[in-house]
Amino acid sequence: PPQYANLGPLSGRTRRGVWRLSTRPSAVPFTEAKRLRDVPVITQVFTLCAIARQESLRYKVAHMATVARPVEELRQALSSELGELAHNSAVEHGDLVLTVQAPQLLETLKRCKEAAALRFNMLVDVTAVDWMDSRPTRFEVVYQLLSLSNLWRLTVKVPVSEDKTEVDSATQLWNSANFLEREVWDMFGIRFVGHADLRRILMYEEFVGHPLRKDYPVQGKQPRVPLRMPEVENTARNMTRPDLVTIRSRKSGPSGQEVR
Repeated sequence: PPQYANLGPLSGRTRRGVWRLSTRPSAVPFTEAKRLRDVPVITQVFTLCAIARQESLRYKVAHMATVARPVEELRQALSSELGELAHNSAVEHGDLVLTVQAPQLLETLKRCKEAAALRFNMLVDVTAVDWMDSRPTRFEVVYQLLSLSNLWRLTVKVPVSEDKTEVDSATQLWNSANFLEREVWDMFGIRFVGHADLRRILMYEEFVGHPLRKDYPVQGKQPRVPLRMPEVENTARNMTRPDLVTIRSRKSGPSGQEVR
């Protein structure tokens, strides 16, 4: 198509970019005297592959922008599939944001994934926000969903009170929720009910508190932990070395010559 004409074969400008990518920052800048053939063959191969991936990504992004369905269609599809659960929705920064309560979270996510009109088959991210004293409900868990077939993005927000910092786990719907929920638990202390392996993922197990909470003492000190032995035995302990060679000192003889 005409709008993709600039994404065609590699131009001279791209070839000059290949030269810049394949040389060190301290090398001399590109001149007409230096050509791509001056670069080693293996460097040409890897650099051209990187450029091809960039050109392909540019084409895909431009193509997605032309076939992505409007947000209003997503809002209508949510209303028809979720009913009352989709009542609290709004468009923010070009994306639809849906706010649900914690008891309806798992049912909402399940319908978003399994409904034929929605098909949000990819969980991109799970994070949280600590509003501290800015809102009545302190925490908010945020889910980023993507529909690969419809090219829709949906943000699902769940308010979580400080008295009961827990929501249902989404690991039974998306396997990618495993590590994402563990990170939220580690950083914010929000527990995910039904998670099979909810433990810290960034900090060590003896760490006290949750670093991304706004009331975390920044200058506080963590308790000392015992030294952990490495999993692999240190073979240097079993090395045997021969004794050092003793060099006898030289002495002067009667004639003044040095003897050993």
